[in-house]
Amino acid sequence: MKRHIRAVLAATLVAGLSACGGGTRQALSTESAAATSTPTLTAIATPSPSPTPTRTHASRPVPDVTGKTFAEAYKILMDAEFYGYAYDTDGLKSINTTPDKSLVVVSTSPTAGTLTSTLDIQINLGRTGENGKAAGPSRSRYEIECAPNLGFDEPAKFHSLKEVWASKSYTGSDSCIVLYDGESTLDKPPTLPEEQKIVDLVAANGGGVFDAPIETFDHVLGLCIKLDADYTDGSWDRVDTKKAEAKAALAMCPDAPHAAVLRDVQALITVGPGAYDVGKFMEPGTYRTKPGAKDCYWARTTGGGDIIANNFIGYAPDGVTVTVYAGEGFESQRCGYWTKIG
Repeated sequence: MKRHIRAVLAATLVAGLSACGGGTRQALSTESAAATSTPTLTAIATPSPSPTPTRTHASRPVPDVTGKTFAEAYKILMDAEFYGYAYDTDGLKSINTTPDKSLVVVSTSPTAGTLTSTLDIQINLGRTGENGKAAGPSRSRYEIECAPNLGFDEPAKFHSLKEVWASKSYTGSDSCIVLYDGESTLDKPPTLPEEQKIVDLVAANGGGVFDAPIETFDHVLGLCIKLDADYTDGSWDRVDTKKAEAKAALAMCPDAPHAAVLRDVQALITVGPGAYDVGKFMEPGTYRTKPGAKDCYWARTTGGGDIIANNFIGYAPDGVTVTVYAGEGFESQRCGYWTKIG
């Protein structure tokens, strides 16, 4: 699937993230509740986010504010020398200081009656149903839609990664998109804590991330659903990000049928423009640029700086290939990334 298609058309994703690497990471799961055929999202083994920063005070009981509006709960907590932080129905800390008035308090952390010395209380909000009790989201967060021509053809809808992997949409030429609680990535919905962990993993491994974290998560999730036909064809303008996203995808869906391809991408040895000491900062071997290299200059030099071989390539449809040896210097300009192939 093309990332820009996901970004423009955003469709539905799954309610079941398959178990992803890491003991606290949630995964898309194929299992449905036993009493219903409607797929559900398996909750990630991630504890509720704790309010930050945590400050201390003399121990006193947390007031019961269940069923109150945020404004009411906030005042009650302030009167009891607590400070309340609003958390929305997705378990995310709200950036809105005046949450939707239709939301009411469903619980607090610490819970009502708990003796605590902390100043900060997590106020968990939910939407009021017809019965007057707090009700959670009415639908799964993720849905996936796949079709040969999204926007024109009737899409196939899936509720787990494994459903996609077992379908013709996976083996065929379909593109797929994901919706998050019915919203496109263009709507920039907030990320859940477990989704943010994937975004953080990309950044920690040197990958670039979008201003809207959900877009980075969507890219990684897309790698779990299926790979574009040209995924390994040498488009390495963002090689560090591509490798970081592959690593994050393997953490999310290590059992994907195409996991071996992701591992190969994650393990790629690449060098960018600049000068390198071969054997020290660049592995000896044969390297190739992506196809279509233009105005590319490269040079192999001795330890003393004499040129062993060099070339200026105006245009190379198949890319440029160079073999370097330990003890040499290697320099390249305007060639893009070189990927080790031997």
